[in-house]
Amino acid sequence: MELQAYFIRLEAYNYWANQTTVRLLKEGNREDEKLLAWMSHLLTAEQVWYRRIVDQSLEGLQIWNTRPLGGLQQELEENHTALASLVAETQDFDRVVGYANSRGDEFQTPLWEILGHLFNHGTHHRGQIAARIRELGGDPVPLDYIFYCRQNPY
Repeated sequence: MELQAYFIRLEAYNYWANQTTVRLLKEGNREDEKLLAWMSHLLTAEQVWYRRIVDQSLEGLQIWNTRPLGGLQQELEENHTALASLVAETQDFDRVVGYANSRGDEFQTPLWEILGHLFNHGTHHRGQIAARIRELGGDPVPLDYIFYCRQNPY
């Protein structure tokens, strides 16, 4: 599998996992502060990385700005549209992206490593959300990549 096809698939998995998580939060009417904080952060981090990649300003983004449950679906859809377009249109995944982190430290990182981080970051926070749902007495759904692959053969 070529790198572009791989990232198209990872982005689709990320979208599926995010959709499933937001749906689970809505169905359980889960307004828990930690759950909303982690899902909001996950979505904002995707926007931060997207803007860094396309060299857009980060103005207005607050990495730990908790949003209400009702607004997460639209944000998720906007992220998916932007990221799906980015990976579908990218020809050079070795391209080096220059950016500064939240402390102002500057870095140069190949795009393929940034995308790997972006999708892995989401997995981390969805795991936190699943653990919290279980802690609150709920039953989270499996979101492992292999479950996505089984439901969506290549």
